[in-house]
This record gives sequence, C-alpha cells and structure tokens, in this order.
Amino acid sequence: MSTHAQWMPRPGLVSPKPDSWLTRLFDYKPFLIFICLAPALGLLVVFLTYPLGLGSICRLPTPRLPARRVGGLENFKKNI
Repeated sequence: MSTHAQWMPRPGLVSPKPDSWLTRLFDYKPFLIFICLAPALGLLVVFLTYPLGLGSICRLPTPRLPARRVGGLENFKKNI
C-alpha cells in the first residue's frame, strides 16, 4: 500500500462552476492593459487637444469684434 492518500471527492459536493465570461475577460492581459491605459490616454487627448482647438477658434474672427481690429485668418496669414 502506498504512503500517499488518494484524493476522493466527498459525496454531495458540487464541482466548481466554470469561469464566467466576465472572469475570463478580466484575466485576459490585453484587455487589462487597455482598461488601465484608457483613462491616461483620455486625459492626454483632452489636455493636449483642448489648447489647440481653443487657439484655432480664438484666431478666427467673431461678429462682435469692432471693425477696426485686425483679426482672424488675415492676421494669421500676415503673421506667418
């Protein structure tokens, strides 16, 4: 007889359920990388593109500007 005890399942115990799709999804490494990097990339996009967009909008003339002020696309072309 061997010295190691053999494992025998006890009667009445249920085998564990297979992993759900959500558990498998969060065990998938590329998904975790995406989830962790998405907020950082979102913040970068917002804070890098907002000043560029705001600068572009402010360069263009608005109808409320007085006629004697130089602004808009002509001023941009002149400064280049």
